[in-house]
Amino acid sequence: MDFFEHLGKVIADEFKTAIKHTVKQLDDTSGRHTPYRSQKYLFTKNFYSDAEEWGLSEADAVDVYNHGQKTSDDTYVREYNGYELGIEFSMDSITGLPIIDEIWKKNK
Repeated sequence: MDFFEHLGKVIADEFKTAIKHTVKQLDDTSGRHTPYRSQKYLFTKNFYSDAEEWGLSEADAVDVYNHGQKTSDDTYVREYNGYELGIEFSMDSITGLPIIDEIWKKNK
């Protein structure tokens, strides 16, 4: 095998590896993809960490986003009976979808 054949094989192998990794990321079956994520909302790893810490879910964040009071450009808060939930978010510049980055719970 001459140099150029070897180079072509190496490039093809690297391309296949990159495609496999991309497909794996897009086809994540870890359970974190929900109807919310696939339709109208994006969630960060930081969100999932916060949600787990507070015992909250994507549905809680979506409820705050849709029904909460805007307290700053990137924060919504919603009051419930005895506590409030808050989220911080930004907007994805490509899709225009909200990226929910933080969620918290505060007892009253």
